[in-house]
Amino acid sequence: MLKRQSEFFAKLKLAHSGPPESKQDRIVTGLKAALTHRNDKGAMG
Repeated sequence: MLKRQSEFFAKLKLAHSGPPESKQDRIVTGLKAALTHRNDKGAMG
């Protein structure tokens, strides 16, 4: 769980480091990827 959270925050930091115009898109993509990854694992929480 902790490892997954740190990976999630690393993705958020990557999204925030991008150009302003694509920042929102990258955050949304990162969130979708994280949620999809969690759903694929079948683990909630």
